[in-house]
Amino acid sequence: MLTISIAMQENKGIGYKGRLPWHLKEELKLFKNNTIGKNILMGQTTYEGLPRKLKDRHTIVCSIDPEYRVDDPDAEVTYDLKKFLEEKEFSDDEVIVCGGASIYRQAYPYCQKALISFVKGEYEVDAYFSVFEMSDWQIDKEVEYEDFIYREMSRKRSDKRIFVTGCCGYIGSHTTVELLNEGYDVVGLDNFSNSQPDVLDKITRITGKKVKFYEGNMLDRELLERIFDENQIEAVIDFAAYKAVGDSVRKPVEYYTNNVSSVLTLLSVMKEKDVRSIVFSSSATVYGENNPIPYREDMPIGGTTNPYGTSKLFVEQILKDLCHADNTFNACILRYFNPIGAHESGLLGENPNGIPANLMPYIDKVALGKLEKLNVFGDDYDTKDGTGVRDYIHVVDLAKVHIRGLEKIAHKKGSYYVYNIGAGKGYSVLDIVNTYEKVNNVKIPYVIASRRAGDLPEYYADSSKANRELNWHTEKTLEDMCRDSYRFVLNCK
Repeated sequence: MLTISIAMQENKGIGYKGRLPWHLKEELKLFKNNTIGKNILMGQTTYEGLPRKLKDRHTIVCSIDPEYRVDDPDAEVTYDLKKFLEEKEFSDDEVIVCGGASIYRQAYPYCQKALISFVKGEYEVDAYFSVFEMSDWQIDKEVEYEDFIYREMSRKRSDKRIFVTGCCGYIGSHTTVELLNEGYDVVGLDNFSNSQPDVLDKITRITGKKVKFYEGNMLDRELLERIFDENQIEAVIDFAAYKAVGDSVRKPVEYYTNNVSSVLTLLSVMKEKDVRSIVFSSSATVYGENNPIPYREDMPIGGTTNPYGTSKLFVEQILKDLCHADNTFNACILRYFNPIGAHESGLLGENPNGIPANLMPYIDKVALGKLEKLNVFGDDYDTKDGTGVRDYIHVVDLAKVHIRGLEKIAHKKGSYYVYNIGAGKGYSVLDIVNTYEKVNNVKIPYVIASRRAGDLPEYYADSSKANRELNWHTEKTLEDMCRDSYRFVLNCK
């Protein structure tokens, strides 16, 4: 969480003819006591007044004067702050100390917390800095001095709502729970093509809150327009896609229509209704079959092996083109690996209609005796036991990162981010089977079947970028995934 500190004197900004306002030194003492940042970005007129404790860390000083230099080997100077802020990825323990209107205006969108001092009297900070919308912030602490007031503030949670498409599906329902638990209001859309209506009641039982729900298809433009007209939508999280790899090979037209055309309809309505932020549920399948493992976000994408993966690739390109063409639009792409598991309450989990296409729900049905045995598609891959290896992640860990994605693009303009979301290591099909049997004390009979069209032998994530930039890490183990999944299906009996 970046921190911004402002000091002003008589509308002249933080410094006056190179001198610091007297109260800045007092403010910097407060600042020192309230920050633990590792990197500090500041205006040049604040540098000499910084406490030594802050100076001892790597410091970036911004200046519009090309002749300005800092006589300190641990500090560097940037002369293009806007470019620097756009290109740099900040972590939660980095700090901005800002002085002067120009620096402040550029730094404002990157900050979630503010330490602010301003001179008493008629002068108010938001009257001079028009970009500072006081209604967006809440005062956490206020200290009054003789001639100035010091405030610690944080951004308020918006009273607008998050529009979640596919809100009753496996990942959508878990994300909706996490959003509601974090204080967001949710507007949901689902057509129940691969989910059940009773999920809405279960979400309410877990959170004590209700989703404002609409039943329908995202291809229905008239319905989308009504949803946006009837609600103050702040951002969209899109889960409304078919997701079975094998099924996509058999039904490519249906997959492209549902997974790509629907997003085009959504984006068109978002532009019309002036909603500019979206978190998109993508897939590791966009990396194709030619990249080395582990997959990193800077690797080329394409060469997908099935229509499902290609549909995600197309939408990523659409969003990238849109953000490039429209510098007010923001997108956060989350490339999932293999989510499994269920909510610890046992109320929510993966319960697809018909014969499951994914591994864990198939194992669940075998465990309950609803299916005779598990088909393991191939045991001759170049992996440790011959079966396919995937990066499995608990669905609750996955759900939580969507909130970090929303926070990443909040208050931004023209941002486009891509993150791998996985555990960062691979487990084979037999690893899953053996762990499931062990933690749940059940037997999972299986047979080896032919390889499945479109499947890759092995893939897993390098998720360090998401760990670093979103301050997100997985918390659940493979044992948790198997145990929670079985608890859920026992509840469904």
